Amino acid sequence: MQEVRATAFIEPIAEERSRIRLSFVDNVQTSSDYGMQGESETPIEDPVFYQEAFKKIQKAIFVRTNLE
Repeated sequence: MQEVRATAFIEPIAEERSRIRLSFVDNVQTSSDYGMQGESETPIEDPVFYQEAFKKIQKAIFVRTNLE
């Protein structure tokens, strides 16, 4: 089984301003015929992947702030 996992750290730095740090890892879980399970995580370091993630976040923030 393979999936992308994300962690986020959000820190307020001023009124209406925050610092956000995102980390993504490619997580692979394996199992063998004898029931043994393994797991490995590889950091995703492709800048385009992070740019796309932040574009989606900016779009969601825009939509939510304009619904009021």
